[in-house]
Amino acid sequence: ARRSGLASAHPEWVLPVQAARGFGDFAVGVEAARHFIAQEPDAWQAGLLASHDCWGGDCLAEINATRVDGRGTRTTVNVGARHPLRKGLLLMGSLGREWGDGEPPATVFYLGIQILR
Repeated sequence: ARRSGLASAHPEWVLPVQAARGFGDFAVGVEAARHFIAQEPDAWQAGLLASHDCWGGDCLAEINATRVDGRGTRTTVNVGARHPLRKGLLLMGSLGREWGDGEPPATVFYLGIQILR
């Protein structure tokens, strides 16, 4: 991730504040975080999310913005899903668009496994 420019080469500490509330099969949440990055500009992050029980897992929608101090803001809009494979093991995936900070819009996606203990 560091070689590809996806992660900082320096230590980073994140102070997140999150709140979520369920409404039957739906849940909504908000998040704000301050990123403290050694030898680089720090950043603020904020987002909203919504989820719904579907297909034995969760369907998710999210909007998230990150502003690096002294630079512009990048905004990401995603839709995705989490599906349990077995107890403590989730398959996760997402597809979305990212734009801002003077760069052209880009498609973003991930596919991964989450292990819960």
